[in-house]
Amino acid sequence: MALCAVYAAVWGWSIYLSAHDPAALMPVLPEDSSEYAQLAKSLETRNSFTNSRGQDETFRTPGYPMFVAVAQTPFGGSFFAVTFAQLVLAAVTALLVRKIGARLFSPLVGDIAGLAFMANPLTLALAIFIASDIPFIFLYALFWWIVVCWRPRGKAWPVVLAAGLVCAASAYVRPIGFWELPIFLAPIAAARLTLRQACIWSASILAIALLCVSPWVLRNKQATGVASFSSLSPYNIVYYNIPMYLASRQGTSTAAEKQGIAESTGVPIGEWRDLRSAAPLNRYVIEFIKNHFLDYSKYHVITSVPMFFTSDIEQSAYLYSVSVRAPFQSSKSVIFGLESGHFGGLSAIFHPWWKFAERLFLCFCWIMILCELWTERKKPAVWAVLFVILYIFLMTGPLANARYRLPADPFIYLLAAAGLVRNIQYLYTKKLPSATKPAAMT
Repeated sequence: MALCAVYAAVWGWSIYLSAHDPAALMPVLPEDSSEYAQLAKSLETRNSFTNSRGQDETFRTPGYPMFVAVAQTPFGGSFFAVTFAQLVLAAVTALLVRKIGARLFSPLVGDIAGLAFMANPLTLALAIFIASDIPFIFLYALFWWIVVCWRPRGKAWPVVLAAGLVCAASAYVRPIGFWELPIFLAPIAAARLTLRQACIWSASILAIALLCVSPWVLRNKQATGVASFSSLSPYNIVYYNIPMYLASRQGTSTAAEKQGIAESTGVPIGEWRDLRSAAPLNRYVIEFIKNHFLDYSKYHVITSVPMFFTSDIEQSAYLYSVSVRAPFQSSKSVIFGLESGHFGGLSAIFHPWWKFAERLFLCFCWIMILCELWTERKKPAVWAVLFVILYIFLMTGPLANARYRLPADPFIYLLAAAGLVRNIQYLYTKKLPSATKPAAMT
C-alpha cells in the first residue's frame, strides 16, 4: 500500500509539474513518446494509422497507440489518464509476478519479486510517461500467469486461446515482441505438462498468435507491397548495431558508418523506417552477416553484458531530465572500452557511489540466481525463467540499457528471491539445535 501511495503521489506531482512549468514535457517526451501520441491522434481523428507525413505507418504497430487513444478518450483526451492506467497496470503486473512466484517457488518468493518490481524506480518512471514498456510487460506477465497458474475447471482450450491472444496483443503493442516469440513459449516448460501436451500447446499458441497478426501483415502488403509485420528489425540493425560495430572496428563514427550504409544500399537514412526500403536493407544485413558472422557475434555478446549491471536509477534520472529539459550527462559503458582492448576506464565502475551501490545489489542478485540454479538444476521452471533472462540479454546487443532489461527484471527478481529465501532457510536450519529443527522447511 505504501508503494501505491508513492505511485499516486508521483502521478499527482507529474500533473502539477505540467501545469506549473511551461518547459516541462510531461507526460509526452520527444521521439518515441511523441510519435505514439501522434499515432493515437491519427486513430481518433482520421480513423487511420498514418505518421506525421501522412503516410501509412509501417514502423510502429497500432497496439500501444490504440491503448493511448482508448484510455484518454473518456477524460477529454488527457494523457494523464493514460499514465494513470499505466500505473494501475504496473501494480497489477506486480500482483501477477507474485502469483507466478508463489506457483513456481513459494509465496514468500512471489512477495519479494512483486515488491522488487514495484520498488524499481524505472518501473515508476516509465509508467508516468507515454511509453509502451509497462503495457508490454503487463501482457508478458499475464501470459505467464495464464500458462502457469490459470486452470479454468481443468480445461486446456481456454488457456491456449487466451495465451495466443495475449501473445498477439504484445506484438501489436511492441513489434519487437514478434521476434521474442521464443520467450512466450518458455512458461510452457514450467507448466508441468507432458511432452505431447507441451508440443500441442506451443503449436496452438503460435498458430493463434500468427493468425491474429496476419491482418497487419496483409495491411502492410497492400500499403507498401511488402508482406511484413514491421520495418523495426532491419531498421534497428542497420541504424544501431552494424554502425556501432563498424565504428568500433575501424575507428570511425557511427554517423559516418550510417552514411556509408546509405550509399551502399542506395536508401537515404530518412527512409530506413519505411517498409518499402526493407528489401535493400535486408539484403545488406544478410551480406554483412555472411562476412562478419563470428566477429560480430563476439562483439554482440560482449557489448550485451552491461544489461546485467545497467542502472535503473540512471535511466530514471535521464527520463526526468528530458521531461524538464535539463542537461544530463551519462558515462559510456566500460564494456565498450574493454571490448576494444582499452582498460584505462575501469575506475569508472566505482563512480558515482550510488551507481556502484546499485551494481553491488545486482551482483548480489546474480549470486543468488547462481545458487538457485545449482540447487534446483533439475527443475524445469528454473531453466524456463533463466531462458527468458538470457534471451532478452542477447536481444539487446550493443544497445543494452536498463529500459531494454525491464521485461527481464521480474524474472531476475524471481530467481534471485528464490535463491535468497533458500539460503536464509539453510542458514536458519543450520543454526538450530538438532532437537528443535523443524521437520521440513519448504
